[in-house]
Amino acid sequence: MAEWVYVENNEIKEYHDILPKSWKHISGLDKADDIFLKDQGWYRVVKNYQIINEELEELIGYKYEIHADHVVETLEVKLLSEEEIDNRNKREKQNFFTSLRSERNRLLKESDWSQVVDLQTLKSQDWINSWKTYRQQLRDLPIQYENVEDYKVATIRWPYKPEG
Repeated sequence: MAEWVYVENNEIKEYHDILPKSWKHISGLDKADDIFLKDQGWYRVVKNYQIINEELEELIGYKYEIHADHVVETLEVKLLSEEEIDNRNKREKQNFFTSLRSERNRLLKESDWSQVVDLQTLKSQDWINSWKTYRQQLRDLPIQYENVEDYKVATIRWPYKPEG
């Protein structure tokens, strides 16, 4: 993905996000106008992106087409096979559950203090039950998400931690 390219003999030699300040024998290249830049072989890149269906396609790179006064950048997309889609979905599901369990375990560990017997003798039954419920909800999370279609960590609805 580039904003500028250097073209020599109708072939792209360099790709840049921003123009270099100096290049070969020219300083102040980044301040030059488009006419001077084109004379030196520098072309602006015009993006021509299509919408990718991320369920069925994968971005594998960019294609560049040289025109008279600019270069057009398009996405190079690969259609995924059923096997590749299944493997990607399995990886997403595995990563989802790894993240869920990791955060769940952290929250359980963080709330271990609420299960100390000495502390519970000083607290009300409502307080004890709210912490037991919270911790059970954390333990039940993986089961709740077993049949979800969208394995995005941001979609997890974490139980509310009791006060105190």
